[in-house]
Amino acid sequence: MSVHCSAISAWNALSELGDLVKCPAKDRVEFIEDCKSGKYDGVVVICDRAPSSIAVTGKYDHALIQELPKSLKFICHNGGFRTGGLPSLTSYPYS
Repeated sequence: MSVHCSAISAWNALSELGDLVKCPAKDRVEFIEDCKSGKYDGVVVICDRAPSSIAVTGKYDHALIQELPKSLKFICHNGGFRTGGLPSLTSYPYS
């Protein structure tokens, strides 16, 4: 219980740094469509809670990375990084 409360407190504390946006997408196709539509334009950090998020994003491969918002600066990944995206990430057009 205290771990959960601590996580909620930490999440809420982040709101002092900027707007927090939760991803309501149910699968990878929906997430990519949301990215294409501009829903996440302005997002600078993704906090990925693996393994629970893998059902939504899948691997960070070229197909996914090319659709991420151009404002993105960091992907904070909690768990083993899903391979396949390193070459795409290193060539990502950081603004």
